[in-house]
Amino acid sequence: MEEKESAKNAAEIESVQSIEPARVEEVAEIITDVIAELSASAAELSHTLHPHTATNLAGIVRIMNTYYSNLIEGHNMRPETSRGRLPET
Repeated sequence: MEEKESAKNAAEIESVQSIEPARVEEVAEIITDVIAELSASAAELSHTLHPHTATNLAGIVRIMNTYYSNLIEGHNMRPETSRGRLPET
């Protein structure tokens, strides 16, 4: 009996609804303003960086994103370990 209940609980945890991204129905105007400002600043920054610097920075950000994604998923992996596992761009 415990096996069936355990399988049922696992199915509930892994349901599609539990992994769907959250959707916000209404976004406050101040948030959309901040998003627009951030996007504009990012675009401006990308045009002011030397191409070599931008490439190096992109590599660092990829490693950082991989590290935090792994941490969220419960994998305690150091950033220097991730570096060798990422495909070259």
